[in-house]
Amino acid sequence: MGLGLALATVGLDSQTGVPRFSYHPDFFEGLPLVPVLLGLFALSEVLFMIEAGASHKVKNQPMSGILEVPFKTFYKMKYLFLRSSLIGYFVGVIPGAGASIGSFISYAVAKRFSKQPELFGNGSYEGIAASETANNASVSGSLSPLLALGIPGSATTAIMIGALMIHGVQPGPLLFTTHPEIPYTVFVSLWLSVPIMVFIGLAGARFWAKVADIPRPAIAAIVASISLIGAYASTSSMFPVYVALTFGVVGYVLRKTNIPLAPVILALVLGDMLETNLRRALSISNGEVTTFITNPLSATLLAIAALSFLLPALGMFRKKVKGYRAH
Repeated sequence: MGLGLALATVGLDSQTGVPRFSYHPDFFEGLPLVPVLLGLFALSEVLFMIEAGASHKVKNQPMSGILEVPFKTFYKMKYLFLRSSLIGYFVGVIPGAGASIGSFISYAVAKRFSKQPELFGNGSYEGIAASETANNASVSGSLSPLLALGIPGSATTAIMIGALMIHGVQPGPLLFTTHPEIPYTVFVSLWLSVPIMVFIGLAGARFWAKVADIPRPAIAAIVASISLIGAYASTSSMFPVYVALTFGVVGYVLRKTNIPLAPVILALVLGDMLETNLRRALSISNGEVTTFITNPLSATLLAIAALSFLLPALGMFRKKVKGYRAH
């Protein structure tokens, strides 16, 4: 997290305009998020593939039906689905956070409360369900500020705002009265598209599993090519490509030393928002730090944040105490 916050300081100061750690004009807008993501997660995995060498072809297990996972497995995760849906939705409502942040947070929370956290990272049902549930829920969450306030909650909703404005429609509180057909069409499309996506995903599961038959060097080359093309396409310049390559090496080193990558991304994304709002609050309160405690809303949020740290720590402490008593 500290590394992510440090990376978030790169760029022009939001209040004074002074360059910070910006030795080239390309750094003035800070580190681009998409190339950093591609480097940390995609290119670092490519380096692991290269290190592992050629893979042996694994014979896929025959799939007996369209739904391979028994229903009781889903039923056991009912509270995880509910918690991840709420996390994904509320993170989606926050402008700039996006589905990736919701997935990372939900995954971390699921791992923290899981009875088998050691399975995470090795195909755990809980980890997959938590991240994907939050990812799906954040879509509807990002639509809330778009339709209600005219504020984009993600890059996709920002494109939607541009499309609406091209047609002379102003998103905001009056959208439901002036053009009610637009938001209700979005609602209906969500109801129709989600079941269709589920059916396509389950019906084609045996075909998607064939990806495992592709040789590892070929997958590494394809992933690296797509990642670098995506980094270049983000600004049509080579600077994001260099950033992606650099963070590919950084991600490889971090994973080798068992340092998780998700907190780096979370801090990098939220660091700018954190700094901007912290300085704004201190400016309004004339430098009084106590404003975060005296204000009921901020005090409540701080208390919730403190509990999110203390409760898992207490659980770990109890497990250790039980272990000592057992010995």
